[in-house]
Amino acid sequence: MAARTAVVVSRAVRELSQAEVSALCDRSLLQRYVEADDQAAFAALVARHSKMVLGVCKRVLPSDQDAEDVCQAVFLILARKAPGARWHASVGNWLYATARKVARNARRAAARRAAREGRAARPESVAPADTMTGRELAAVLDEELDKLAPRATASRWSSVTSKG
Repeated sequence: MAARTAVVVSRAVRELSQAEVSALCDRSLLQRYVEADDQAAFAALVARHSKMVLGVCKRVLPSDQDAEDVCQAVFLILARKAPGARWHASVGNWLYATARKVARNARRAAARRAAREGRAARPESVAPADTMTGRELAAVLDEELDKLAPRATASRWSSVTSKG
């Protein structure tokens, strides 16, 4: 009986603390996270702002997977910077600005990576004459000689045959 009562009491305390946490403003939640390492306070911040942050990331990035990765990165940055930052502006504004900045940086990095990979994948240009067989080269030479005026062809042909 005592064990059952303890379970009921702990559940009630947990529900009460979750309701209490969700009623706090962003700065208070952040302060509780920093000072008391209150994970529920940070989880409440994530729950409150994750939809907005993910929306910002999806508008900037072409891939939903990249947007989700950047969204997680933004909250990791918040967790890391929370103790040392001065929160003059609202936490929501900071999250919005940080999400846009991190998403734009991710988009630029992806574009640079794609360009670099494109350059690496592109084969070196080879002169057409290097890939031609002797027969193909002779055919091209004949076509070009046909385009020349008859007088130029005769003089050119005589100079080629006299050397050989």
